[in-house]
Amino acid sequence: SANFSAGEVKTNSGMIAVRIENQYYRGDEFRNIPVKLGANGAKVLLQDIATIKDGFTEEERYFEYSGQNAIYMSVEATRDQNIIPVAQSVRNYIEAKNKTLPSDVQLKILVDMTYYLNGRLDMMLKNLLQGAVLV
Repeated sequence: SANFSAGEVKTNSGMIAVRIENQYYRGDEFRNIPVKLGANGAKVLLQDIATIKDGFTEEERYFEYSGQNAIYMSVEATRDQNIIPVAQSVRNYIEAKNKTLPSDVQLKILVDMTYYLNGRLDMMLKNLLQGAVLV
């Protein structure tokens, strides 16, 4: 069983939060997921608007970094997490894990959004201090 945020859907009347409250594993479990509930109580189910099949889709995707084969991964904080400690945890993990990997395998951070956040926080702190000195 699962209960977590699955994002938001933008509609003409505003944003609608999407939550996952069950966990499904087979196609037949997805069929009866309500997609829309009419004013009269009529439900539009996923099976009414989609073809649901069990199976896998094979896709070939290749990533390279500095001319070497690579695997791309994204790590993101949830809305209730502070991005700065999450990023530090990822950096700590990568530093420790790299020590255990073969010499021809490395984990690297390509983009760290906290770099920009920390820059803005530093600027805000400097502006606050300058404002306090002027007052």
